[in-house]
Amino acid sequence: MFDRLRNPMVATIGVGVVLALSSTTARGQSQSAPTGGTPGTYPFWTAESNQTSAIMEGILGPGDLNGDGFADIVCTAPLFKASYAAEGIAFAYFGSPTGPNQSPSWLTFGTTSGQKIGRSMASAGDVNGDGRIDLLVGGTGRVLVFHGTATGLASTPATVLFGSAVGDYGRSVLGIGDVNSDGYDDIAIGEPFHTGGLLEMGRVSVHFGSATGVVPTPAWQAVGPSAYDEFGVALASGDVNGDGVRDLVVGARTLNGIESEEGGVRVYLGNGTGLELAPAWAVTSGQKSARLGGSIAVGDLNSDGIDDVIAGALEWDGQQVDEGRVSAYFGSAAGLSQSPSWTRDGIQAGSRFGVVAAGDVTGDGFSDVLVGSRLHDGSLSNEGRAQLFVGGPAGPSKGRPLERRRQSAVGELR
Repeated sequence: MFDRLRNPMVATIGVGVVLALSSTTARGQSQSAPTGGTPGTYPFWTAESNQTSAIMEGILGPGDLNGDGFADIVCTAPLFKASYAAEGIAFAYFGSPTGPNQSPSWLTFGTTSGQKIGRSMASAGDVNGDGRIDLLVGGTGRVLVFHGTATGLASTPATVLFGSAVGDYGRSVLGIGDVNSDGYDDIAIGEPFHTGGLLEMGRVSVHFGSATGVVPTPAWQAVGPSAYDEFGVALASGDVNGDGVRDLVVGARTLNGIESEEGGVRVYLGNGTGLELAPAWAVTSGQKSARLGGSIAVGDLNSDGIDDVIAGALEWDGQQVDEGRVSAYFGSAAGLSQSPSWTRDGIQAGSRFGVVAAGDVTGDGFSDVLVGSRLHDGSLSNEGRAQLFVGGPAGPSKGRPLERRRQSAVGELR
């Protein structure tokens, strides 16, 4: 059910402003929403938080929330203040024949200071089996689950899951599909600074869906292998071995392997009744402080019917210090390749190339890779850059990206 509802590309984020690109080349024109093809030169639609230092940093295209046949957009600003400092806000703009609405059609605020509602966000899929898209919104020490309705998202959360604010519960959230085959989609929540047997090892919890929504008690949990791993800082999901069951991909940005804080990624296979307890696949960067796994994505880059894993190491040192690297590991019936099948480096010192998303932007059947360089210097210092690498039979393009444009700074959700 999740695959039917989800939008294939989660947009990479900017800070303070959201941009939707159209096929028009005239700035400010009002035209029909684009139906496909290469994005245009100027924004077709913009949205701002309209508040100093609100940090509007999250954007998601979850699909058609209100059933009118047009895709919708959800944005967040975790430091937004309505009644309380840093309470946070999430708000949705419904689509229409002329593009997204200019005013939010739905919104939710935090209820006390410091909740930072919207610091993470994801489509939940359909957790209660009613055929509508549900939404996950993370805050400090909590995750809100909003059910979809015939007119859009419910005004109040159906479920609020609580965890440790110190452990950074809710830092990452993800709809992972129906991993236990009961007809209801399930969710995963990251808590990267969880302390269990080891200090700040990190933890990921999976909650099953049901006829009434998300079950509050986690059905599955996994922790980082060593102290200070930030296990769970990033999450992704897909079928990496082609068995028809979705698997869970977990990033551990500061995992300590042979090298300190080299970072790593682990995959837990789905088995039809849930997830395996032990990881079936694990990689590390092999470089001190490269921080692999701070950003991860899943997509079928070579269109072989099996999902691949893309992981960013934002502080990778190649020819330049902290230029960043993105690596893609192809899936197969035997699982993921242990060595990357494709890599790309940021080239510029300190650019932090490596914030990733995947989806078929060009509509050719191959997933493409969108990469952000959060501190890239163009004509302005630290302006940031987004690049799109097009998928193909052998994976993403190895030459210049399809489009190279200056945008607002791109970074990891905080």
